[in-house]
Amino acid sequence: MDKVSVLLASSYTGLSQSLQRLMENEDWIQVVGTSSLARDVVEMTNNLAPNVVVIDYELTDRFVEMAQALLNIDPEIKIVVLSVIDQVRQMATELLLEREPSDPAAIKWISKNSRPVELLGAISQSRQRQLQ
Repeated sequence: MDKVSVLLASSYTGLSQSLQRLMENEDWIQVVGTSSLARDVVEMTNNLAPNVVVIDYELTDRFVEMAQALLNIDPEIKIVVLSVIDQVRQMATELLLEREPSDPAAIKWISKNSRPVELLGAISQSRQRQLQ
């Protein structure tokens, strides 16, 4: 079975390292890269073609544009956003692409205070799409 490829993007090295350690313990996930700079995320996505990009919302003040660029590269990509601010979810959802009700959500919001199982569950949704 193919692994889910994941790109991690956070300006906080400690967060990236913790996420990478968490994912290395899962035999169905392969971390294909990490980035601490917003300007590199789109280029790395284009070059590495991950199934999932996990982005710390605080990485950029231009999140909507970044998400749009990632979806332009691969409309099937799954974006998992880590955030401490729940209002951000509503704002960004309103600004992002409208999707057909039958389309899987392109963007999943996870609180930084969430348990690791919630993040792994969001990534797993991408894996389930691959199997269909």
